[in-house]
Amino acid sequence: MIKIPKVRLKCYWKDKDCSHDLPYCGNCVDNIPDEEKPNFQSEPKKVEDFEWGMPICPTCNEPTYDREICFFCGQHLIIEDKEKI
Repeated sequence: MIKIPKVRLKCYWKDKDCSHDLPYCGNCVDNIPDEEKPNFQSEPKKVEDFEWGMPICPTCNEPTYDREICFFCGQHLIIEDKEKI
């Protein structure tokens, strides 16, 4: 039997390895408020890329997990083609 090592992911918000065993960052205690995310005060940007129907942030290139603001960097989004979501 082949043993597959557990992959340690880097925390998006803090300079450390993720120590939580969560399937995604949504419920993580290390998630910071939107107002503290680096692009929260930036002008909205148009979403051009979608992956599996999910918008990809034009600033940080992560899946946004939201239609209005990027979950990771706080970038406000403009989505013109609502049928892609």
